[in-house]
Amino acid sequence: MKEQSFHIFFLNYNEQLPRSFVHLSTRLAANGIQLVPVSPADLVALARPHKQFVMSLIPDMTTHARHQSFRKQYLDFALKNKKFRLFEVSTFAEAEDLTMLRRLECYDYLKLPMPIDYLVRRLSLAIMSEDFDTKAWPGGRRAKLPAA
Repeated sequence: MKEQSFHIFFLNYNEQLPRSFVHLSTRLAANGIQLVPVSPADLVALARPHKQFVMSLIPDMTTHARHQSFRKQYLDFALKNKKFRLFEVSTFAEAEDLTMLRRLECYDYLKLPMPIDYLVRRLSLAIMSEDFDTKAWPGGRRAKLPAA
């Protein structure tokens, strides 16, 4: 049986990857999850009709400003259409306008600082539970005839 591989897009707003990317990538690889770095333009090009996972690490003001700009341009609309599930790991406050998306399981907020093991566990559980939920019977329920 072929083992399925999972991936998370790591949204990178800078020219270089942060040092935490390597640590996070190796920990996720132990769980069978690949962390793929992408720029905002690449993420727009890689959008698919089914839900994909995106992680955004926001440690400073410049990254926060770029993230807010990309959210207004594209990401909010894509989240509302359930194209992505965003894991926002940030030192800043949670976005209030995305609380509705939390109920749709399209947005998760994680506050920095946090242990990397906790972050890996949350990401792994979210991906595994999403994969488990999608393996349902594709057919509908059987029609009931009215009792006469």
